[in-house]
Amino acid sequence: MFKHLLIATDGSPASERALDQGLLLAKTLAAQATVVTVTEPWTEGAYATIPTPSLIKAYEQAAAGGAASLLDSVRKAAEEATASVATPATSRTSIPPRGSSRPRGIKDVI
Repeated sequence: MFKHLLIATDGSPASERALDQGLLLAKTLAAQATVVTVTEPWTEGAYATIPTPSLIKAYEQAAAGGAASLLDSVRKAAEEATASVATPATSRTSIPPRGSSRPRGIKDVI
């Protein structure tokens, strides 16, 4: 029936339940599961601190660290469920500067 499942998670209790069910389904169907999580890029607020490159870099590193930690827990849950799971190494969303003619959206997924 299904050979590959895509499961999105954000670490919330609801997504943890969905992850458990998705891993169980993958195991039952002998399907591979790919688990992804998405982090928001730096955004400017109306009264926010003026972003500096180092501030944005620190935010991106913290977001990447949180995503890596979450995906590590997913790998452990998959091992417990004995399901075949892949987690993409990284994903990035690129938001061009205002006034840029570059299209908005996903820049790359590795």
